[in-house]
Amino acid sequence: MKRFVAIALSTFLLTLTGVGCKSRKAKLDCAQALTKYPKDVKVEVAENLASFEFLSMRAKAKYTQGQNSNSFGMNIKMQKDSFVWVSVVAVIEVARAYITPDTFVLLDRFNKKYYKGAIQDLERFTGQNLSLSQLQNLLISNPIYGIELFEKNNDELRKDHLKYENAGIVNRVELSGCYRSMSSEFTTTTDAKKVVVDYQNFSKEKDLGFVGNQININANGAVKSFDFLMEYTSISTADFDPIVFIIPSRYAKGN
Repeated sequence: MKRFVAIALSTFLLTLTGVGCKSRKAKLDCAQALTKYPKDVKVEVAENLASFEFLSMRAKAKYTQGQNSNSFGMNIKMQKDSFVWVSVVAVIEVARAYITPDTFVLLDRFNKKYYKGAIQDLERFTGQNLSLSQLQNLLISNPIYGIELFEKNNDELRKDHLKYENAGIVNRVELSGCYRSMSSEFTTTTDAKKVVVDYQNFSKEKDLGFVGNQININANGAVKSFDFLMEYTSISTADFDPIVFIIPSRYAKGN
C-alpha cells in the first residue's frame, strides 16, 4: 500500500511538473531576430510595448550628412503624451527643444535665435513629419503606429514582418525575439524616399520594459539625406521637476 501511494504521488507530481513546463513561455531573446511569427504576434507585441509616465535619458550621438559629421551629447526628458524636452551638448549646450502635441520651440544657442511653430513645421528641422506620440515611440523602440493597424506579412525570402500602409507611406517592422522593433523601414509609394530605423543592444529597464540602447536612423532620398546614430548611456523612469522653458529676451526669432 505504501509503495502504491508513493508511486501515485510521484506520478501526480510529475504530471504537475509537465503541465507547468508546457505552459511556461519561452525565454525572450532581444538579441536575435524573430523570423517566424506566431498567429497572435500582435498580442505579443502589445504585451511587450515599452510604457512610461516620466522618462529621462542621456545619450551620445553622431549626425552625418554628406561629408560632414558632428558628435554631441543629448539629454532627453519626456512625459507620456505631454512633451519631449531635448538638450544638445557639445562641451556647452548648443541647442534646446521643447515639443508638445501641438507646437515646438527650438533654441539655437550658437546663433542666439529661436524657432517656434506648429508641430507639423518641425519637419523642416528633422526632415521627417512626426507627431509627439510617434517621436516618443521612436525613442523607446515601439512601433510608431498603433500595433492594431499592422498586418502580418512575409517577403520573397519567407521572412515574416509586420506591415502597415496609409496615405502612400509603407511601414515594415521586423521584430526581435522579445517582440520589440529591431528594424522599422519607411518607404513611399510615390518616390524613392526611404528611412530605416534600426535598434540594437536591448536591455530591460525598470518600469519601462525592453528598450534598444542603440538607435541608428538612416534617411535616403528625402529632403535631407542623413545618418543619425544615438546610444543611451543612462535611462531612468523616476519623476522629475516640472520643465521650465524660457526664450531669452536677447534671442532673435529665426525664419
